[in-house]
Amino acid sequence: MKYKLPVKANFMLAFTCEFTSWLTSYDMLRARNKVTNFSEAPTLRSPPATVLSPELLSAFPDANTRQWLTVEGILVNHKADPAGGNKSNVTIIGAIRHNVNFFTWLPGAKADLEHLASNGWLLKVGGLAKYYPFEIHKKLAAAPRGHRITLVGRFLRNPLGHPRNWFEIWDLEIGFSPAQEEMYAALKEPVEISFPSLEIRKLGSFLRWFGLRLELQGLAGDSRLDFEAKGCTIGRLIDRIARALGSNW
Repeated sequence: MKYKLPVKANFMLAFTCEFTSWLTSYDMLRARNKVTNFSEAPTLRSPPATVLSPELLSAFPDANTRQWLTVEGILVNHKADPAGGNKSNVTIIGAIRHNVNFFTWLPGAKADLEHLASNGWLLKVGGLAKYYPFEIHKKLAAAPRGHRITLVGRFLRNPLGHPRNWFEIWDLEIGFSPAQEEMYAALKEPVEISFPSLEIRKLGSFLRWFGLRLELQGLAGDSRLDFEAKGCTIGRLIDRIARALGSNW
């Protein structure tokens, strides 16, 4: 009999430590309730009106973060959490450094979330396992790095845990890279020009003023063009010229 109490105490201590370690991966869900109606989760077809950057979330974690949010940043990396295995970590950068941890739940977390919902966490995670898009990690895996990304989801502030600031991703959309954004901005610039006779090489010099380098394949540089444009974007102008000459650009 004298050995039973220490054995039972050691077992309970070991079990408590193991359960606490397992629960750490879901600790951010114990924070004060943010959004509970998961059946009305947003998508980028109907994104939340509040648009924030990662650094704004980081600087003002308790302001305007109690509802679904839209966040914009640059996608750097995406990988499974080596510690827990129940979520994937997504590295998003903004204009300056921040401490928000972006993540998606992996399919393996569904059973755990259902277990938590049936054992006292119903108000925190009830409906999360049913409505969360667990295959979203595949969309992230195929996304190009270094491109602008728009996310919708919810911010989970865990003031007593570490890390404290989490963002649970529900939908995402990949946009241009910074270089592509720069080119797109130049191509959509409206122009009003008239060239009765212009060498193609001089057209290239004109476009370099807008940060564009033009190459029309299969044409001599001294070929001459006669064109004018009014209220037309540079992109459409170049496309019309290339089509008229039967060339790619």
